[in-house]
Formats: sequence, C-alpha cells, structure tokens
Amino acid sequence: MSRNTLTDIDVHRIVSQAINKAGTAQAFADRVGISRSALSKQRNAHTAQGYTPAVLRAAGVKVFQPPREYYLMDDV
Repeated sequence: MSRNTLTDIDVHRIVSQAINKAGTAQAFADRVGISRSALSKQRNAHTAQGYTPAVLRAAGVKVFQPPREYYLMDDV
C-alpha cells in the first residue's frame, strides 16, 4: 500500500496557501485561535514538525503517527 506522504516543503506550501485563502496571516491565526506572531514562529521553523496540530488541521493536513510495533526482547 502506498501512502501519499508530504515533505516539509509540501506542508509549508499548503499552510501558505491556506493563509492566502484566508486573506491575511492574522485572519488565519484568528481562525486557528492563535496569535499572528505564534503563526509566524511556526512558519519560520521551516519544518512540518514546527506546526501545531491545530494549524495543520486548519490547512487541511492530517498527521498519521506510525503504529506501535511490539517485539519480544529476545528478538531485538
């Protein structure tokens, strides 16, 4: 099964598009419930991990964590 994974650049581009669609960074930040400066700090991190889950959700990005894997200690 192939996954449609996104790179950091893809995520940054999608968040930027969501901000442009909102009209201003302030309007997007208000919609998410954070300050414009908090949004700016997240955007300046330049990694997908720098964004909060709320910002990613508002931009339409869903984060999937890999499932936990369990191993017997003898096999590790």
